[in-house]
Amino acid sequence: MNRPELSVRRCQPADWETIIAIANRAFREIRRYTREQLGDKLADLAYPGGDDRSKGNEVRRHLEAHPQQCLVCESEGVIVGFATYRIDGAFGVISNNGADPDHHIPGTGTALYRELLRIFREKGCRAAKVVTGLTEPFAPARHAYETHGLTPVFLAVEKFKDPDMVRRCTDGLEIPFYTITDANGYESIIGILSRMQMVISMRLHALIFAAGQGTPLVGIVYDPKVSAFLRYIGEEQFVDIKQLSRE
Repeated sequence: MNRPELSVRRCQPADWETIIAIANRAFREIRRYTREQLGDKLADLAYPGGDDRSKGNEVRRHLEAHPQQCLVCESEGVIVGFATYRIDGAFGVISNNGADPDHHIPGTGTALYRELLRIFREKGCRAAKVVTGLTEPFAPARHAYETHGLTPVFLAVEKFKDPDMVRRCTDGLEIPFYTITDANGYESIIGILSRMQMVISMRLHALIFAAGQGTPLVGIVYDPKVSAFLRYIGEEQFVDIKQLSRE
């Protein structure tokens, strides 16, 4: 059996009510799960518009504020999914999105994410960002993001100091990942970093190597020398380690 042909386009004002209805249907199970976990009192506070309408209301606010930052996926002229997004500096942010559970068209999410990533590249974004849950109702979203996402590589730059931190970072991680605890010299480290799509590091040498290879980077600042280097190369994508939390 052939899959239905899918097409993706920017949404139009005439699509809004359809998108909002899909959002409410797509998030129905997530809202039910959240109510079970929070209880009625907290759930009513979290979703004052009601479980059946709260996600649609959220999407409506996005459409009113950013009408051009929404895509729809169609099958035979019928809208079967949507995705809202925004551009946040160097990041493309995937916001509310969903496939209509009343249609169950395979590939809806794939088609939407492929077009979103194309737009982000066209706009010069250096990375895509998305937030989703880890519980069962979020499984379809996780599958879609993991299919089109990145596999993290945890690289020990200082082989006598970093391996323990690598193990602590990856302990309990539920997505595929790679670890390299002994890269066998700086030449190998440089080669590895040159193949990455993004480098996130607090090690100054890793940031210097990544910058030298033209690899997009984000610095975690534990010492003024790190922020000084990042500013020297005109890179403002960094955060002070004191601002980080477990979340």
